[in-house]
Amino acid sequence: MTETQRNLAVRLVREQHIILTQKNEVMRKNFGDRLTKALAAECEQRDREIEALELTIDLLNKVKVVEIRSA
Repeated sequence: MTETQRNLAVRLVREQHIILTQKNEVMRKNFGDRLTKALAAECEQRDREIEALELTIDLLNKVKVVEIRSA
C-alpha cells in the first residue's frame, strides 16, 4: 500500500465514521427519552459500526507503506 492509498483509505473511513456519528447524535437528540426500542437498536448497531471503523483506522495507520518506483 502506498502512502497515497493509505491516506485515501483513512479519509474515506473517517468520512463514514463522521456520517454514522452524526446520524446517532441527531437521532438521540431529536428523540431523547422517546427513543423506541427499534430506534435504540438502530443506534446501537451504528455504535458497533463506528467502533469497527475506529479499529479499521488504527489498522490502516499500522500498515507498512511502500513506495512504488517507476521503471
